Amino acid sequence: MGFSQMKADYLLDYANSSDKESIQKVIDHADVVIAGASEPTRLLQTRLQEGKLTFRISERLFKSRVRYLKAPVHWLRCFETRRAYMLCSSAATARDYNLLGFYKNRCYKWGYFTEVPPLDPEALWEKKIRARQDGKTINLLWVGRLIDWKHPETAIKALYKIRAAGYSFRFNLIGDGPLAPKLRNLVDELHINDCIHLLGAKTTEEVRRYMEECEIYLFTSDREEGWGAVLNESMSCACAVVANSEIGAVPFLISDKKNGLIYSKGSVESMSECIMSLMERESYRRELGIEAYHSLCANWTPRKAAENLIALVNAMQDKRENPIKEGPCSISQ
Repeated sequence: MGFSQMKADYLLDYANSSDKESIQKVIDHADVVIAGASEPTRLLQTRLQEGKLTFRISERLFKSRVRYLKAPVHWLRCFETRRAYMLCSSAATARDYNLLGFYKNRCYKWGYFTEVPPLDPEALWEKKIRARQDGKTINLLWVGRLIDWKHPETAIKALYKIRAAGYSFRFNLIGDGPLAPKLRNLVDELHINDCIHLLGAKTTEEVRRYMEECEIYLFTSDREEGWGAVLNESMSCACAVVANSEIGAVPFLISDKKNGLIYSKGSVESMSECIMSLMERESYRRELGIEAYHSLCANWTPRKAAENLIALVNAMQDKRENPIKEGPCSISQ
């Protein structure tokens, strides 16, 4: 992830350090430790035994429909102390851990936090309208790796039904991966090359530009999508989002019919209905897109996450009730 190239006073590289003992002391004596899901439990053993405040960050455990554990039960038992808590980077995390009897009543909402640039969403929507081909063709967008559990084919199949119903649109699909040849063949077989365009990989800056010009963003992953930061990114561009209910971030970020639309468990039919309801009314698309931006700004920015975490920690240290009622660090069940 680029950390090997980072140079900063606050970055202590345990794996390559010649003084692991000093780094271990930092871990042992810190007021609070936040550990990633892959952090070796042995590094946290002393502070857990001493009951020091420790958070674990995790996506859901049961991603596959075939039940499996990402970690052995004895590993999880290390965290069964009243001072160990879970920061849930998926709406399903609390339920998955609770099913095994872990972290009950000790789970808090968390996630991935992308930059939310300050902008005027009303002005951005005027830009989206100006970006329409021939002044009336609505732009739709999908971005991601072209792999099986992201299901880009679901979007294509839904839009085929919508095209057959007489709707006009332009759908850009950005990304590369092993499904690319199959998707091209599918578009050819359905004879919808004129309105569905596979653009391949794009830079971060190019993706942002496409998002700023698109009115409807389609998010089709299944339960394997632990979070899905592209949802944050599309909402920060004031897109009207249509998202699968199984995606980890969706129940945290989207309130159905208020700041986006949620379709049921990968259903092409359900997705098609959501898209058509948006295509029929520009005012509805605009309303959901603008509310998506405002709700993200209010509760899911990096700064808000940091502020909420500090407030939660202070409340825990003072033995007060959690003051956070929504967004990061509010209760997750």
